[in-house]
Amino acid sequence: MLKTTVYLDEDMLLILRRLADAEKRSQADIVREALQRYLQQIQTPNSNLPSGIGRYHSGRSDVSQRAEELFRQAIRQEHAGVDRERANSAPKTKPINLVRQKHHGADRG
Repeated sequence: MLKTTVYLDEDMLLILRRLADAEKRSQADIVREALQRYLQQIQTPNSNLPSGIGRYHSGRSDVSQRAEELFRQAIRQEHAGVDRERANSAPKTKPINLVRQKHHGADRG
């Protein structure tokens, strides 16, 4: 094993010390285990996320900086598509003739 140094804030160090004492383990052992679990988690697909997350590449390098803008743009495009779809699927009705028709023949009065 190789040695490294990790800087922790006071709260994390206190928790680590208490955990090591309670489990009768070294602080280094707990840190190694935590790091190992973290590395396993990021190397395998996360079952808590939707299946498509992280599987596709847009080819863009600015997605994280422009996420909100891109999201709003996608929503606008989706709504525009729904509006077009509604317009195309709306039932076609015949125009109503509001002009009174003249009746030929005998008066009905």
